[in-house]
Amino acid sequence: MKKKILYFLTHPLILTTLMGSMIILLLPPLFDKYISETAHLSSQAKTTTNAWFDFDNDGLSEEVNLFNTPLQPTIITRKNKQMIAQWILEGEYANMHFFFPADYDRNGISELYVITCSDDSLFFNGIEPLKAVETLFFRIFIDIYRISVIGKDCAVYFIKATDLNKDGYNEIVFSITTGWSAYPRKIYAVDIRNDTLYQTPESCATMISPVAYDVNGDGFDEFIPESYAFRNCSGNETFNDHTACIMIFDRNLQYLFTPVRLGQYMSIVKIKPVRAGDVTYLMVLQLNSGSQPVVNCLMLYSIDGILLKKKNIGDYYNFVNATFISANEFEMENLFLFYKNGQIDKIDAGLNLTEQVMMNEVLGPPISRIDIDQDGYDEFIFFASNRKELIITRNDFRHPVRVTTSVIDPGPACYVSVIKSGEANPQLYFQSGENGYIFDYFKNPLYPLKYPIFAGIFLTLFALFYLIRQAQENKAKHKFEKEKFIAELQLRSIKSQIDPHFSLNLLNSLGALFDKQDKKKADYIFQKYTSLLRTTIMDSESIDSTLEGEIEYMKNYLDLEKFRYNDKFDYKVLLDRQIDLQVPVPKMLLHTFVENAVKHGIRHLDSDGLITVSIESYHSQYLITIRDNGGGIKNATHYEYYGTGKGLKIMDDILKLYKDLRKVNISYEIIGHDGNDGTPPGTSVIIKIPVEKT
Repeated sequence: MKKKILYFLTHPLILTTLMGSMIILLLPPLFDKYISETAHLSSQAKTTTNAWFDFDNDGLSEEVNLFNTPLQPTIITRKNKQMIAQWILEGEYANMHFFFPADYDRNGISELYVITCSDDSLFFNGIEPLKAVETLFFRIFIDIYRISVIGKDCAVYFIKATDLNKDGYNEIVFSITTGWSAYPRKIYAVDIRNDTLYQTPESCATMISPVAYDVNGDGFDEFIPESYAFRNCSGNETFNDHTACIMIFDRNLQYLFTPVRLGQYMSIVKIKPVRAGDVTYLMVLQLNSGSQPVVNCLMLYSIDGILLKKKNIGDYYNFVNATFISANEFEMENLFLFYKNGQIDKIDAGLNLTEQVMMNEVLGPPISRIDIDQDGYDEFIFFASNRKELIITRNDFRHPVRVTTSVIDPGPACYVSVIKSGEANPQLYFQSGENGYIFDYFKNPLYPLKYPIFAGIFLTLFALFYLIRQAQENKAKHKFEKEKFIAELQLRSIKSQIDPHFSLNLLNSLGALFDKQDKKKADYIFQKYTSLLRTTIMDSESIDSTLEGEIEYMKNYLDLEKFRYNDKFDYKVLLDRQIDLQVPVPKMLLHTFVENAVKHGIRHLDSDGLITVSIESYHSQYLITIRDNGGGIKNATHYEYYGTGKGLKIMDDILKLYKDLRKVNISYEIIGHDGNDGTPPGTSVIIKIPVEKT
C-alpha cells in the first residue's frame, strides 16, 4: 500500500502540479493584469489642494491649484505646466469635495464650480478654467451658514450635472450637510441658464453622500441621501436628526414620498437603489451604535416608501463604516455591502447573498471610485490596513495592486483625479493633507503571456519529471538486471552444493551414519545441510549478505565437506575484535574461495589438511585471508579436472557488477606457496574489502 501511495505521489503529473503551483505562487508579480507604480511625489502647503481635469476633452488634463489663503481663496489653472489664469474668491473654501467640474451648457467644455463660505453665507462660484479672463462667470448665494463652536463643518457632496427641466442645459446638483452647525442640510440644484436655485424643503435631517438615479422611470433623476441621527438640532423641525430617515427627492427637489423615520439617536441609514428586472427598489442598511434597542438590519423598500422585506444582521461593530457600492452606476442588479473586517457581500434585490469576497488588507470601504485607465469602468481605491498604502482594484474587486504612500492617519478629505497625457497611459493623482502622489496605473503588457508562460512552466516541469522518472525506472531496471545477473552468477557458483550429485553423496553418507546408529551425528550433519539449503533458497533474490552471514554459510559448507571427506582436514576462523560483522558483502564471497581451497587444495591430501580463515582490520579495509596447506597453486592445475574451472571467472564477474551496483571495489589476490621459503606449501587468497571508518 505504501509503495502504491509513494508511486502515486511521485508520478510526474502530481509532482508537476505541486511544484508548478508552488513556483507560480512564489513568482514575483510579473504577470499581474494591472500594474501601479509611484511616478512622482510632491509636498505642498496644508492649505493647497491640487487636481487634474480634462475640461475640453482633448485627451490632455489641465492642472488646478486651489490655495486656501485667508479671506482670499485663490485658484490657478495650468496647461502643460503653463499658467492659464488666476482667480481670487472671497471667504474660504468649504469642506470635503468643495470643487468639481461640470458642463452645464453641454458644449463639450466643462466649467469648474467651487463652494465657498463667507461670513454667514455660502456661495456657488463658477469659473471657466480655460479662459484667460480672470473673472467669475457667476457667483450666487446659496444659503445661510453659521460656524459652529468647533469651527467650519460644512461638507459638500457633488451629485451630478443633469437636465431637470428638459431645456437642453444641465442643472448642477450638490448637497451640503453640517455637523454641530446643524444648518443647512439640503440638496441644491443650480439652474445657471435661468439663474435659478432649487433646494429641498427646510429640515434638519442629514443629507450625506446622495446618489442620483431614475428610480420611478420618468426619465428624470431622483436623489437619495444617507441619513445619520446625530441629535445636533433642536428637534422641533418636521424632519430632524433625532432619527434617521428614508427620503427621496424628485427633480424639483421635493419629497417623492413622506420620509420614513427609522432609527433613534446614533442610528445610521444607508440607502441605494437596486433593480430586479424592470422594477427598482430601495435597499436600506440600518445600523445602531447607541443605547436604543434598535436591531441592525437589511431592508427592502418600494420606491413609495413601503417596507417589503427585512433581514436582521450582526452586531454594529462588524459594520463600522459599512456602505453600499455598485459595480456600475447604471447597472444596479446587485449591491456590495462592506464589513469592517474586509468581508464584502454581494446582495441582490431579494436581500440574498449571491457572492462573497474577502479583502483582509483594506482599512474599510473604498475612499473613492474613479476610471483611472479611461476604459469606461471605475476602479476602486482603498486605504490599506497598514495606513501607508493604497490598494486599487477593478470594479469587481479583482486584480488588486498596491502603491506606497506616507499617509499615517488618513482623514476624510482625500482627493483623487486622473491625469490624461494624450497617447501616454493616464495617471492617478492622489492627495491627502500635504502629500500629493502621481501613480502610473496600466494594464501589464506581460499579462497576455501569463497563461502561456504558466503552461510552459508546467510542460517544462512535466518533461523534466517525466525524464527523471524514466531515468529512475531505467536505472532501477538496469539495477534489477544487474542484481538478477549477480544472483544468477552466485547460484551458478554454488550449483555444486545443491546439484543432485552433491546431495546424493551427502545423503548416502547420512544413510551410512544411520546404519551405524550414529543418530546424533546424522542429525548434526542434516541440520547443517538444511541450513545451507535454507540460506541458499531463502536469500536467492538477494545479492548481499552480511559478513556474519557469509561466515556462518562458510562454516556450514566446511562442516559438510569435512563430513564427506571423513575429517581428513580441519579449519579455523580467526576474527579481529574490531571487525563489524554487519558489513554488507556479496553473497558467496567466502564460499567461492573456500570451495576452491577444498577442491583444488586439501582434497588431494591424505590427511592433516587445514584451512585457515583470518579476518582483520587494516587501515580502511578488511583483509580476509583464506589459506590452505594443499599442493600450492602450481599443483592445483594438475587437479583441475575435478572442477569446472569457472569459479574464479564467475567471481570476477560478480565483483565487477557489484562495484557498478554498490560502488564498492572488492578485490582479491591469489598467492601460491611452494615451501621453499620455510613456510608450508599451499595457497593463500587475500580479499580486500574497503570500509568506512566511523
